[in-house]
Amino acid sequence: MREYASKSLRFFKRPLVAVPTILFLAALGLSLHINPLVGPGTAAHYWEKACGIELGAYEGEKHYIYDSGVYPKRDDWYVYYLQRHHDQSLFKVGKEEVEALLPEVVSKLGLPIAASKNRVCAGKSASFCTSELHRKNEKRNTCLSMFEQSERNEKAFLDRLSQLTTATLASPERDRLERMTSEFDARWKHAKLVWITCGFEFVFLVCWWLFTFAPRILPSIAGRSWLHLMLSPLLLMLPHYLGYAPYLFTFGPSGGIVYPIIAMLITLPVSWIPPSSVDVAILSVVPRPLTWISQVPGDAMAWSYGFFVGPVAALLYGASLVAIAGTVAWARRRIRWLVATHWGA
Repeated sequence: MREYASKSLRFFKRPLVAVPTILFLAALGLSLHINPLVGPGTAAHYWEKACGIELGAYEGEKHYIYDSGVYPKRDDWYVYYLQRHHDQSLFKVGKEEVEALLPEVVSKLGLPIAASKNRVCAGKSASFCTSELHRKNEKRNTCLSMFEQSERNEKAFLDRLSQLTTATLASPERDRLERMTSEFDARWKHAKLVWITCGFEFVFLVCWWLFTFAPRILPSIAGRSWLHLMLSPLLLMLPHYLGYAPYLFTFGPSGGIVYPIIAMLITLPVSWIPPSSVDVAILSVVPRPLTWISQVPGDAMAWSYGFFVGPVAALLYGASLVAIAGTVAWARRRIRWLVATHWGA
């Protein structure tokens, strides 16, 4: 047992193994730190998104957003969102923080909103800012009506608000709000599995790296380096084919933590190859067992269909890498022979 542990330790001490392992682990941690699936929010922002009321602690949005609103309370967290073009960011606020500002919010529901702290109005036309204020007052009036229907009871009003999905963009119909709520529930459920997602990506990416460079790490299989290199792109895309990061080529690098970014960057050279009928036939029968650990993106304003790298393109990509590597190896041997022949003489 000790001998096996000693061999394993020596194996992972090799630079070609240790460095990428550490880098993958660091990238996962850094990605979650910079861009958490559900970020920490503030009660002031929650109330601005829910009712349009700008309290003292609200500093305004620094960047333009298409819309904002709140989702139903989940696990004692009050949740709001910021809607951008291709994605929707979620933020959560503690129950005590939201309830602490409730009396102040209620006292301002009857006062029209005449100005905004949002910095997005800077440099914009007057009509743009007027539209922004109209949205805020529309939210405020909705909350005021809800408060009055709750017989002006603060707790009943908050309980009712915390069960709703609110949005003002283009006066959404009920079916859109229901769809948003359904998608939010899926995101919230998947976000709880984030550590399983991270564990899967870490293990898979390390294994993919080891498979690709195994012939350089283990001299006993050095003769199979061409096979490992050819299958490397297909292996990298395998989680996507099995349901992981399902919107990888729609929302950009989404649906995971680090894997989507690596998969998109590495397959970029063959992104121009269109999907073939063989790709469609293969993927139509492949199961999707990894869907449950994907971190699905939120509601988007627009979908972009840039490209898709199917199994055929992945294999062609691998074959081209083998051809390039073989050509480079032949050229190096040729140069060495020429140098040894002419300069050696």
